[in-house]
Amino acid sequence: MAPGTKAKLGVVRGGKDLSLTVTLGSATPDTAEATSDEQPAEQPKLGLTLQALSPDLAQRYGLTEKAGVVITDVDQGSPAAMVGLQEGDLIAEVNRKRVAKVAEFQSAVADARKDGSLLLLVKRKSASLFVVLPLK
Repeated sequence: MAPGTKAKLGVVRGGKDLSLTVTLGSATPDTAEATSDEQPAEQPKLGLTLQALSPDLAQRYGLTEKAGVVITDVDQGSPAAMVGLQEGDLIAEVNRKRVAKVAEFQSAVADARKDGSLLLLVKRKSASLFVVLPLK
């Protein structure tokens, strides 16, 4: 749907079904969905929705980092879910290179296609961990 379009949205809140009308906005350059159908066919489907770290996201997920991309959604059954990535995780590095924007993450994924996997430095609350994410 195009930005500015009104859409009806059904939600459950407090055990009650509600119907809301929302007006769709447009994505900012630092917002992207890694599983978007608009990606080139050669781009692997990772099952991640990412946003550049902002003060609001840092507060929401209890992050203390100054830069990185935050996972705001993980598709069930996706490669990202299979390796344990979670909503609220911050990706600080891809293949030992710092990433601060979604475009930098996507570029690193494109560069790593020939290697077949990504090495991610993930910050989860006060812990740091490395995760290998296959690109298949």
